[in-house]
Amino acid sequence: MTVGEKYRLCTKALEGHTDSPALDVSLFFEDICSLTRTDLILHGSDQLTDEQEKRIDECVSSRLSGVPVAYILGHKGFYKSDFHTPLNVLIPQPDTEILVENTVSVSSFFFHEEKLSILDLCAGTGCVGISVALEISERLPMDLYLSDISQDAFNAFSKNATTLLPPSVRTHFVLSDLFEGVKGKRFQIIASNPPYIRSSVIETLSAEVKAEPYLALDGGEDGLFLIKKIISEAPAFLVPGGFLLLEIGYDQGPEVKRLFEEGPFTDVEIKKDLGGRDRVVLGRYSRCQNGL
Repeated sequence: MTVGEKYRLCTKALEGHTDSPALDVSLFFEDICSLTRTDLILHGSDQLTDEQEKRIDECVSSRLSGVPVAYILGHKGFYKSDFHTPLNVLIPQPDTEILVENTVSVSSFFFHEEKLSILDLCAGTGCVGISVALEISERLPMDLYLSDISQDAFNAFSKNATTLLPPSVRTHFVLSDLFEGVKGKRFQIIASNPPYIRSSVIETLSAEVKAEPYLALDGGEDGLFLIKKIISEAPAFLVPGGFLLLEIGYDQGPEVKRLFEEGPFTDVEIKKDLGGRDRVVLGRYSRCQNGL
């Protein structure tokens, strides 16, 4: 069968089952046949091998059963890199790039220092911390800590960091419940994309989202269980003037901003995503506030 014929058949098969059937099939062809979307047009009359057809069919079958594309292919493009994304690890999403951009932005406050120490908490694939490190590591030496409670996440970010980061970035891999594994350390920046979905909402989500690890989605009854813990505990792990940045749900901005401001944080801001929704809250640790 030709490339064009197979592409059209697979796209039609996925119609009504995914939000972007043409894009999904294009990603399968790119991964299996090394054909970009432009190549699909230019090489539409080329013949596929039996092995290529078989692998494409397996991908489409998995997609029809609700498996996310990232899990089918085992990787996902995020920011400027491609991240190993195995089962049971949160899939990097475009909205989280807002967290990366703002973390890169606040890092400029420390460019005059000898080195920068960053903690990516609830790291998952490590996409946030690694993307930040790739952006700024040429400016000054870095210590990057990647931490998660999940062994699957630990394995994923360890592989991604080893594959993507230059030797100039000193990486530290931590298997830990929040800050347990970094006791006694302080960072200029802590960035986190913690679970923030309300427990009652998870069952209403699409099958594709529910295919991701429950541990990485469930934020408790109000969605803020871990966010509250991080805001409360982070000051003990920040240098004076250090930044805490948290990704949040679209409707959590005002409440999370209030939680920051009730603690020893100043310059608290809500940052919006490209859709105009609240996506990140950041603040600067002020040791003198509230007597701390």
